[in-house]
Amino acid sequence: MAKKVIKHDKKQRLDRKYNSRIISKLISIVMIQGKKSIAEDIVYGAFNIVEEVTGKKATDVFATALKNATPALEVRSRRIGAVNYQIPLEIKPDRAMVLGIKNIVYSARNNKKSVKLPAKLVNIDKRKYSMRNILANEIIDAANNTGRAVKKKEEMHKIAEANKANARYRW
Repeated sequence: MAKKVIKHDKKQRLDRKYNSRIISKLISIVMIQGKKSIAEDIVYGAFNIVEEVTGKKATDVFATALKNATPALEVRSRRIGAVNYQIPLEIKPDRAMVLGIKNIVYSARNNKKSVKLPAKLVNIDKRKYSMRNILANEIIDAANNTGRAVKKKEEMHKIAEANKANARYRW
């Protein structure tokens, strides 16, 4: 008889400023080439901008943005016979949270040319296309239920709805 494998939960790291697991995950996704201190500067700077522009706590605005950008369904390909079917599946909460954060960060990365800056934002950070400005703008847009991250979530839901007939192949 095979030995039973015991799964140990990974120790969740918290960020330095807010002591939040979700913000720590945001920093990890923003990070490029292992430069965590730069990613922390970007995220904390973006949160300062969000607080200046909205007048609310940045963590509350980010939580609202994350809720609006988090998908509930995704499609997975499954090959049955000679045909590939797109099967809609519900997403587990941890994966949904990560997908929501990725939607926000990747839409901010791809949005460098078309950023609209409020007058308050220009006074805080002089560089027009800095990542913290763009990330703050994307967080505010997602909190208002607009922007690219929310649009990407809605596209995922439309694809899942279109392939609802293939749900019978789920197992």
